[in-house]
Amino acid sequence: GTPTKVMDRLKSPLLGADGPSPVFGRGPWASVNHNVVVGIALAIMSSLAESIWQGTVLTKFIFESTGEHNVLVGYADAARGLTALLVAIPLGIVADRSRNYVAIIAAGSLLAPLAAALTLAAVSRSSAASSADENARDEMPLLLAALCAWSAVQTARVGPVQALFASSTRRGERSHYYTLSFSLGNYAIVAGRVLTIGVFAALGDTWSLGR
Repeated sequence: GTPTKVMDRLKSPLLGADGPSPVFGRGPWASVNHNVVVGIALAIMSSLAESIWQGTVLTKFIFESTGEHNVLVGYADAARGLTALLVAIPLGIVADRSRNYVAIIAAGSLLAPLAAALTLAAVSRSSAASSADENARDEMPLLLAALCAWSAVQTARVGPVQALFASSTRRGERSHYYTLSFSLGNYAIVAGRVLTIGVFAALGDTWSLGR
């Protein structure tokens, strides 16, 4: 069936580079390797999402959630970077030794629902507390767990996905598809900023947990 064909193409990156994709069987993308198409789509969606929530309101949300303590905002950002480092090192070793990029990407994908659940829990609990209340600081561990989980997801996504992306394109075509992915990702970042401006214009630019 189709799911089996998709997994076969993921396991063999160059398989079907000249044939139709199991998902994009028609149209201008039909002759493009399935992994390349999915990689570009992932770059667009992740850039758009990160532009909306990480690039605009995240720092202020952490500031409000921790009772307006700049030091805790720094700790949160440092925890994200440290998580990325701790995940990247063993991940890189496993990827170099096994070359099983699909399994690594799948493992990272399984962390995404957990990260989303932690984020929703942190947002709902922080919004229920007042930023001036010391109880807001009690939500810091949950918020840190959510941020670290997202950092792990992004680390597991970027390296292996880029490696699979590269191995799914021929050398003469790599610069074209890398440029296309990079450009569309940047357009998505701009679109995220524009969308955020529209949301603030419609709902008001009030930076408080209650809103």
